[in-house]
Amino acid sequence: MSYIVNIGVTNLCRPDAKFYQRKQPMDLRLYYLVKAIRYCSDLTLLAALGVALYSQWEATNDVTVATLAMMSCFVIPVAIAFSYYFQMQHISQVIYSLWTGALMGVNTFLSKRTNVAALMSSQQPYAREPIMALQYSQQLVDAFLLIHVATCIVWNLTERFTGLAQFDTKLITESELFVLVGFGVSGTVSHLYIDVCLFLFALTVTIVAIRMKSYWSLINLASLLAISNCCFFPALDIEPKNMLIIAFITGLVTGPILDLYFNPSSVFDRYMPLFRLKHSVKLLLVLLLMALQLMFFWICASAVIMGERVYITIPGFILFGCLWLCFHLVYFLTMWNLMNRVTDCIPHISKLDENVTARLSKIMASKGMRYFCIVSQRLVMMSVLSTALLGIVSWRPDTAYMSLFLIILPLEFLTLSLLNELSSAVGGTCVGYALIAPNNLYRSDGSVTPLPQNHVQDLNLRSTELLVAIQNFFRDHLVDMYGCDYSVNGLEPKLMENKIKALFGSNTSDGVKYDSYILYYSGHTYQNGDWAMNDGTAVTLSNILEWWREKVDDRSSRLIIMVDSLHGHHWQKAVKSCRNVCIGLQTLKIPKSKKRDVDISLKTGEFTRDWIQFNSGSDPKDINGLSIPQFAFYAVSPLWSDYSFRMPSDADIMTHSQLHFPRFTWPFIKIVSCPYWSINLLFCEPLFAFLRKLKLQWLPPKILDTGHGFYFVNS
Repeated sequence: MSYIVNIGVTNLCRPDAKFYQRKQPMDLRLYYLVKAIRYCSDLTLLAALGVALYSQWEATNDVTVATLAMMSCFVIPVAIAFSYYFQMQHISQVIYSLWTGALMGVNTFLSKRTNVAALMSSQQPYAREPIMALQYSQQLVDAFLLIHVATCIVWNLTERFTGLAQFDTKLITESELFVLVGFGVSGTVSHLYIDVCLFLFALTVTIVAIRMKSYWSLINLASLLAISNCCFFPALDIEPKNMLIIAFITGLVTGPILDLYFNPSSVFDRYMPLFRLKHSVKLLLVLLLMALQLMFFWICASAVIMGERVYITIPGFILFGCLWLCFHLVYFLTMWNLMNRVTDCIPHISKLDENVTARLSKIMASKGMRYFCIVSQRLVMMSVLSTALLGIVSWRPDTAYMSLFLIILPLEFLTLSLLNELSSAVGGTCVGYALIAPNNLYRSDGSVTPLPQNHVQDLNLRSTELLVAIQNFFRDHLVDMYGCDYSVNGLEPKLMENKIKALFGSNTSDGVKYDSYILYYSGHTYQNGDWAMNDGTAVTLSNILEWWREKVDDRSSRLIIMVDSLHGHHWQKAVKSCRNVCIGLQTLKIPKSKKRDVDISLKTGEFTRDWIQFNSGSDPKDINGLSIPQFAFYAVSPLWSDYSFRMPSDADIMTHSQLHFPRFTWPFIKIVSCPYWSINLLFCEPLFAFLRKLKLQWLPPKILDTGHGFYFVNS
């Protein structure tokens, strides 16, 4: 809910000029509808708070309540005046949000001064009639609050369905912040300021985690609601009005919860303010988080020592405490390493980059961020579980303990969601090797026809330009460049074999295989698509696959072959029939009706240039306005639809642990390195995999995403 007043007649009846310029009449009607629902929500809240104050004053004759009621009659008109007469909507929003939050807090904390049941059981008949009136007033307040909650939800839904909602990367909006501040200030009325502030800080962290699209934080929100109702407020000797608390929390979390679905921002957009912080600031935040966690551990230890049934709780605390210390040391080192890796990626982003998100994704992919996040995700999950178990073992109905538990948990959930989203958004690692051998018009028998001198010069010039274009393509898409070779005198078979084997045998800086290996060839091919060598022999697809199996012994990597040659498409049948290797082929295929003319007009590197230009567009998935390369053709093996980027094995996790974590943590990490049961595998994944395979074979898409920022194209 947005606690913004803006109730002035001008703002209610007329949107700004910019809105008129970009909206149609139907949009204006929707605009008025959303505004009307919004003001209905705010007005019912004001009515509920007004009736609640009146009923409190009538029951207690408290001077504080009367003072607040009189001040409300002054503050709310002042807020409207700032918005209507002086056009200071920002100041109006601050005043209204602060005062609304304060009134909700006052009605919550003063509730313990009114014991209706006790007064009703009084033997004084003259006191019962006002008390019955108080009951009716409280029922009226609940009715207003129920209408407010309903209209608040409808308003948020309508605003998002109509496209009028504005999404940004703020952790918390100003209206939400000032409502929380006002609610916290009202705690001074009942001398519960510190406890109330701790509760509100836990609620704020939960809201931030939900706004950052951490689905795990919904669990924390449910825990916060249950703990606050059953344990927190009773520990403060407060019997809060349940409907008032529901209205308060609903108004704050409805928008963030709906934005889990409606907010289109990517993980990079949401976390970019954190990523752009100075390296020292990021590390300081990690240290503060660790200090907060150690404070929680100390409070848990104190609760166990001073609690009851120590013969049960102390052994449990020792067991889960040791696990907690071990996994949170791993958590701390993981966060430290993550901040270092992010800092290494940020300097490569230029202010001139049009799409910072895509650029950062490629940079992180090239630095192995996806693999790191997948490995760390499982370890952080165990840290979260250890926190939950330690909290259950050490539980005590203390406000500081409960608040700190509800603060630590969403922060760890937020870390888990960040690693999960980065592992999905960041592409895999990729290495490429390009081989360019100018076409000297080889005959089918292997002999060579000499070209005129002017043709040779033109051919060399175009080949050099092609070499530069391939190098720029590798650089722009953050593909590790194994090499780019240019041969004028043809290719030697043995040298070719050694180069390709060395490419397939290369590893990332973490010592694991690349997710994808790109092999580019531009040169002469025979009629069957085989690559011509200078001694009359040929390199066939079978040779390449044999070298691949020799160097890559599993299916965690895939091979991408790109051939800029007239006969490269003849490998398509062999590629489609390859059952044990994930391989994709991008080449060109000229129709027979145009083959005679194209053979003469097509020049070396033209197809590659058009394909690179297509993949350099802002969004190649949107084919409108983009020039698809002429005669483009691709083919993939049946395993392509089942492929996913490399998942770390148990051995990979242990290798990662030995590189980054102390030795005494290795046994604990080895215990939790067993693979998870995948819900997708247990239920629908086999069916979906079969359908994807059928679709790729029978209805191949025109554009196929490789996952590295470039696409296969079929024209």
